[in-house]
Amino acid sequence: MGMDEHEVIAVAAPDVMRDRTYHSALALKRWIDVNKIKAKRLDLASLGPHTRRSWILFQKAFGEEFEVGSIALSPEDYDPERWYNSSEGVRTTIGELIAYVYVVLLK
Repeated sequence: MGMDEHEVIAVAAPDVMRDRTYHSALALKRWIDVNKIKAKRLDLASLGPHTRRSWILFQKAFGEEFEVGSIALSPEDYDPERWYNSSEGVRTTIGELIAYVYVVLLK
């Protein structure tokens, strides 16, 4: 994807049944703290409509002292410009809309 292999970090996410994205963000934050990484900025890559919600949760986990960017990757299962023309696009988009409202209103 054009990134330097030294700039990409993979951290194992905890095995949880609820709020997986948020717990993944907390696990990465812990890893950065434990390893004394001096970074104050990260770019999050996520799939399509999940990106906005992931960005909110990562920003919440990392706090205001961290700048979290987001990169929305295009889904391969449907055309994101015409998501309403496929059952996968509709399920994904509506599901993410509901999850987004949950995060914004209840988290």
